[in-house]
Amino acid sequence: MLLLTPDQKLEYPEMVLSNASFRLEGDYSDPDRLEALARKLYNEWKGIVVEHYDLEDYGLVVVLEEGSLKGLTRLVAAAGVVYGFIAGYGSFRSGIDYMVQDGKAAAEAIRSKSPLKDEIERNMLVKFAADAGVITQVDRILNRVKLGQLSPDEGRVLILNILETYGDVPSKTVADIEDSLRTMPRAGEQLSIEVESLRDAASKKQTPRKPRVPQPAEAHWVIEVSSRSRKEKPTVERKRKK
Repeated sequence: MLLLTPDQKLEYPEMVLSNASFRLEGDYSDPDRLEALARKLYNEWKGIVVEHYDLEDYGLVVVLEEGSLKGLTRLVAAAGVVYGFIAGYGSFRSGIDYMVQDGKAAAEAIRSKSPLKDEIERNMLVKFAADAGVITQVDRILNRVKLGQLSPDEGRVLILNILETYGDVPSKTVADIEDSLRTMPRAGEQLSIEVESLRDAASKKQTPRKPRVPQPAEAHWVIEVSSRSRKEKPTVERKRKK
C-alpha cells in the first residue's frame, strides 16, 4: 500500500468513498503507542465499514502522524466496484445521494467509537472533518447543475473528468450520468461560470497575508495500517518523516 500522510493531496488507484481526518492535542511521540492506536483504529474502522457498506471488495487505510496527533481513516474501492454499486440504486443521481450519506455517516462514526472516542475524551480535539471522498466531488457538481450554476453538458464534462482519472468509464455509466443530468429538475436561470466567478470575487474582501516564517523541520513518526482488499490482512508501515 502507498504510504500516506494526512496533509498530502493523494492520488489513489482506487476511489476514496469515505474519508475522515482529525487532529488532537497531546503527546503521541512514542511510536509503539502510536502503532498500537493505529491498529485499534483500523479494527474499529473495519467494523464501521461493514455496517455501512455492502461492497464486493474494498481497501482500508488508517494513518496516524505524530505532532501532536494528525490522523485519517479512508475507505477505497476499485472504480468498477463503485460503478456497479451505484447502478444498484436505479439511477446515477440516487446512487450518489445514498453513497454521500453512507460515506459521511461512516466517517463521522469513527469519532464516537473507541479508541478515538477515548483519545478525544483525554485530549482536546482540534479538528475533525468527514466526507465521502470522490463521491462528494461528484455530488457537488450535480448540485450545481440542479441550482442552474452549470449546464447539463458542463456537469457531464466535469464529472467525467473526475471519473476518468480512475480509468475508462463504462458506456452504461456515462449514459446513466447523461440521463440523470438531463432529467434533473433545475432551479432558476442558467448562470455562466464566468459571471459566477466574478460575483464571488467581488463579494470577498482581499486582505494581504503575512509571509510565513519557515520553521525547522523535525523528524516525526508516521504509522500506516492498510489493506488493499477485504480478503487481505492489514500491513503496518512505520517511518520517520520530516
